[in-house]
This record gives sequence, structure tokens and C-alpha cells, in this order.
Amino acid sequence: MKFLIFIMIFTSCNVLKTLTGGETDPGDDFFPNNNCDPSNTSNGGFCPGNDNNVYSLSNNLISFWRFDESGGAENRSDNFGNNHLLVTGSISFDSGVRGNALQSSGFASGNYVNIGSPSGFNFGTGTDFSIAFWIKRNTQSGFLNYIFDKMGATDEIQVSIPASSTNINISIDGFFLDLNGVLTSLSTWYHIVFLVDRDAGITGYVNGNLFSSNTAITTGVNINNNVLHIGTFNGLGSTDNFAGSIDSMGVWSHLLNDDEINGLYHGNNILD
Repeated sequence: MKFLIFIMIFTSCNVLKTLTGGETDPGDDFFPNNNCDPSNTSNGGFCPGNDNNVYSLSNNLISFWRFDESGGAENRSDNFGNNHLLVTGSISFDSGVRGNALQSSGFASGNYVNIGSPSGFNFGTGTDFSIAFWIKRNTQSGFLNYIFDKMGATDEIQVSIPASSTNINISIDGFFLDLNGVLTSLSTWYHIVFLVDRDAGITGYVNGNLFSSNTAITTGVNINNNVLHIGTFNGLGSTDNFAGSIDSMGVWSHLLNDDEINGLYHGNNILD
């Protein structure tokens, strides 16, 4: 009987060694952590023993556009929401950071993508929000280049590049933050994140790192339901287009944390 028990223990250890590559103690990383809740953001959304994806990026997500479509007249899907971008005319696509990208430099005059006054983008006077995206500049245009434009008679959100500049600017109803000297290289992808904190101001990140901030913002700015354009200003002439490509753009109704920003930059997220 003792011999039989010994054989069973010996066999079990050998099986375990085979499964773990020679280790008889697999440790915490071998078996999936079945008690891990990806929606719990207290640990940054990571699940030890499972994977290193940042699951919390799905929290308070308004829209995320992968821009993986390749059809010239095909609408661009909101992959995690209902704010699908409608195509007017015919547009182009490019090779993106992951999959395809929206080539806004290919917009002819009067060709654009937009959303007609999406209610999810009506940020109240106390609502914090975040905008993240990849951009690649093909040429340094002599005109103002618009990347994200939600403009009304008063309140607005605009992300743009000043004429003949390497800076990226965000404007929230007259409050500004400049990321100076970012776009130093053409045909290079940069990951940009803007955090709009109604109590602390605007903060900008480039390629996962804090770049600059501006505390001069009021809590009273209310972004209303104006038409949203991406890659151009209000669907006007091609001179206002961003002279490059845009990929993996997302908008959240909360402030992204460092783990989430780095998850977007490094690709360990559930959105891309």
C-alpha cells in the first residue's frame, strides 16, 4: 500500500514538472488567478497569472475608433460604443500602429468624417474627460491642422497643430495647453493623451510620459452637443486637414491613470 502511494506521488510530481518546464512549484504565475476581477481598478486593472492587459480602459469609455476599415466610402466604426463616424465623399486609409489608420491628409475638399452632435460628448461643467490617439505627420503644412474638432458658438474642444509648427495644442473653450516641439519627425507615430481635470487644469502626455500641464481652467466650461469632426475643421477645405494619419482614438468621461496611459501606448489593453 505504501509503495502504491509512493508511485502515485512520484507520477504526479513528474506530470507537474512536465507542465511547468521542470519546476515542481509552479508559483502564482502558472495557474490563472480565477479570483481576479478585471473591472476592479484598485490594482490598475491587471490580473496576475492571467495577462497584463489593462482592463480598466473600458470604464467610462465613450468612444474608441480603431480606424481599421479600408473602404473609401465606408463609415468608421465606434468599436466600443455607438458614435460611428459617418463618411462624406470618399476618404483614404493608411497602415496604422495596429491595423489600419485614418489618413486625413487624403481628404479632398468637402470630404470628411463626423458625428452629428453625439450626446455622449456633452461634458457638463464638472465632468472630467480624457482624449487619446496616435498621429503620424506626413508633411509640415503651412496651415492650421485640425485633429479633433467639436466646435459650437461658444463652448468647444479642439486639438490642432498651429501653422508651420511642431506643437500640438488643445483648446477647451479658450483655455489652452501646448505640447511644444513634439512633432519633430515626419512619418513617425506619436501617442498623445490629454486629461481635462475641471479642478486642476489640462495635462498632456507624449508616448506614455507626462509632457506638460496648465492649471488655468475653470469648472464652468460646459461642452455642448456640437458636431464632432476628426482630421479636419468642420468639414471645410482640405487646407485645414491634419496632414497625416490618425489611429486608435478614444474618449473617456474620466481621467486616465498612468497604467491606462501606458497600456494604450504599449498596446497591452483590450481596446486595440
